[in-house]
Amino acid sequence: MQELFIVFLIGLVGAGIGSFVSGTVSVLTIAALLTLGIPPIATLGIYRVGIFGFQLGGLKDYAKSKNIEWSLVVPLSIIGAVGAGIGALLVVHFSEELLEKIIGLVILLFIPFTLLNKKLGTEVQVVSKNRTLFGHVCYFLSSIWSGSISIATGIFVSYTMLYFYGLTLLQAKGTSKIPGLVKAVVATGVFAFSGIILWDKAIVFFLGMLLGTWISTKYIIKLGNEWLRWITLFAIVLLALRLIFL
Repeated sequence: MQELFIVFLIGLVGAGIGSFVSGTVSVLTIAALLTLGIPPIATLGIYRVGIFGFQLGGLKDYAKSKNIEWSLVVPLSIIGAVGAGIGALLVVHFSEELLEKIIGLVILLFIPFTLLNKKLGTEVQVVSKNRTLFGHVCYFLSSIWSGSISIATGIFVSYTMLYFYGLTLLQAKGTSKIPGLVKAVVATGVFAFSGIILWDKAIVFFLGMLLGTWISTKYIIKLGNEWLRWITLFAIVLLALRLIFL
């Protein structure tokens, strides 16, 4: 019972922080679950179920505040489902250590774009069809990673939506909710079929993630895009350094 309560708290706190800073929820929660002695593959299974709670939490608030770009929901859901399925099937073949370092380097490259373009993430921008199409490719690749190890996926998704789709930070968070749920269904299905999900811990983790996201979303919407931009910038520097050097 004590272990289940700790799993709930990990989901609650991880989702609360991760809702503010994209890409941190996986780093925080997966690392914390591993410290409980849960095997890595089982930890990923628990995380898959928890993502349902993370994506469901706050969905109504984002829709109510009109921060969901509905025209992108269906194509991203389809792209994300295929990518997540591939990632979940290939998870055992990845070199996690090498990929984490590569991701850390790529994330650092995002920082100059954020500093040079002050409107990125704070104002809606008009983008070309070619840029949008290339964004679909990037989203597909991030979905493969999301279906496997998941570390820092949120940052890739956010920057894809900001740069290639011209969305604000709040719109990026809101728009990614439903495609995120679809990806979670596919990836969880693969893990469940393989019989590697510890359901008692997974359900408790789901409840923690759901509550944590629901609470934090209300504050995120009040903060606005400008504050979120600086919070995100600060966090991705720390995350990138952690992925590269630790």
